[in-house]
Amino acid sequence: MAIILGCNAGIFSDVVSVVPRHTGCRSYRDATDDIPMSWPGAAGATATLVSLRPRPDNLLSGALDDKILALLAVAPPGAALTVWHEAGNLYKDFDFITPSSVRQMHVKMRNLCQQAGTGVGYGVCIYGTIAEMDKWIPHAPHAMDWYGIDVYDNMNSNNGGTFRNASDAVEDSKINAYMDEFRDLARARTGLTSPSINIPECNSPILAHRPRFFRSLAEWLFDNGGRGMYTFFKDCGPSDEPWVPDDTATIDALNHIADHP
Repeated sequence: MAIILGCNAGIFSDVVSVVPRHTGCRSYRDATDDIPMSWPGAAGATATLVSLRPRPDNLLSGALDDKILALLAVAPPGAALTVWHEAGNLYKDFDFITPSSVRQMHVKMRNLCQQAGTGVGYGVCIYGTIAEMDKWIPHAPHAMDWYGIDVYDNMNSNNGGTFRNASDAVEDSKINAYMDEFRDLARARTGLTSPSINIPECNSPILAHRPRFFRSLAEWLFDNGGRGMYTFFKDCGPSDEPWVPDDTATIDALNHIADHP
């Protein structure tokens, strides 16, 4: 099964110029209650996964319904949406971001997407230790359209550990075990054998790791009916993971992924 291969909007044109089928886009509206009138993303993207940050009281009261429905009405094909991505990991200074408020927002937003009827898939996005993130995800009967997990090659992404082996190389079996655990969580939430799974962000701060890391994640998605994988490149981020234009090994790996559905 082919997956959507994409990256964050800020680097989209650079990546797609050398990986032409890397045409998904990850877009963020980071200001609270910033509901745009047009669908965010980069020109030329074929599928955009968008994050919003509505205040829980405004969203749950219905005060934002008209703006959100107007945004959903102009969504392009292949659009996906979430709110407060990585809640439980980020936003520790926001006292209104709690497991209960986030679960309620996910249910409300998924209902709005269903009401709009424009085909926007709504899902959740977590990061880190899966058992600790469980409480941020709605339970049955409130299944989401997709389930997302951001995956980074750092020292604590793998349930508080690393995806590397004793030689400090990326180890496929550790990635597979982590993703299997997340798939099992999504199965429990949906009752589906093959729930729709996205990796909305992924990268490694170590250039030499990127080809194997990306290919390992993509292989797991291929084998498990995954929906999309979005690389995330940013200078001076938490792990300093910039796009490197002459990193031919990573470019070749991404083209391999794109060309082997």
